[in-house]
Amino acid sequence: MFKLNLKIALRNLYNNKLYTFVNIFGLSIGITGCILIFTFIKFQLSYDRHFNNGERIYRFVTDWKYNNFDDYSSGVPFPLAPAAQSELPGIEKIARISRNSGVIIVKDGKGTIKYKANRELYFVEPALFDILQVQWITGKSNNSLAEPNTVVLSENTAKLLFGSVKDAENKTVTLWNSVPLRVVAIFKDIPNSSSVPMEIMASFSTFWGNKNQDWDSVSSYNQCFALMSKDASVTTFNQSLKRFSQKYLQQKNYQDSNNINCKR
Repeated sequence: MFKLNLKIALRNLYNNKLYTFVNIFGLSIGITGCILIFTFIKFQLSYDRHFNNGERIYRFVTDWKYNNFDDYSSGVPFPLAPAAQSELPGIEKIARISRNSGVIIVKDGKGTIKYKANRELYFVEPALFDILQVQWITGKSNNSLAEPNTVVLSENTAKLLFGSVKDAENKTVTLWNSVPLRVVAIFKDIPNSSSVPMEIMASFSTFWGNKNQDWDSVSSYNQCFALMSKDASVTTFNQSLKRFSQKYLQQKNYQDSNNINCKR
């Protein structure tokens, strides 16, 4: 019976070629669309899930409310981190990062340029790697990045610049044609679904604007991450954060409704 029904179905499909084509083509488009949508949603939901303690990692953001529009920024005022560390309860670790770009140059022992290209990099405080934890191949960057003119690289970046991880150890790359950065550690590549594309991470003390104290200057290039304590109270923290915003933004700013928030 099954073979008979199958033969009849195939004969009908063959005899109605246009109808068959339209149905199969439509079904293929539908299945392909579902797969693409599923893949996209899965990728978006995977962001930052590879970091340990993900449920305790937060990023500070800024809401600016003007007369004609509202502005939302992932950037925060540069002096936020030191003030938050001392005044907000429940913060275990906090770290600033600043996204930059510039020409990276690598030379061999004879001074010949082996690599030269414009690359994006981040200036980061050492505590960032206590928050966004990575797997280290060489080095102990949590301490080393406290020193100026130091840098850590992802595995692929180290291979690109120097040929291998081993050859990259303790070598120097030059930034902006004048700033030497010594490679002190190398970490395994992280997934693309990361809020911070971690490839070239330089010491924060090397950054020219690391002593900026302007609370009214906010750029999405300058961000701040925090690792909350295991016993931290979200309610208490949000209440303190509201008072913190009033103290440093609403009392000092031109607007009376600017706020700093914390998002997971």
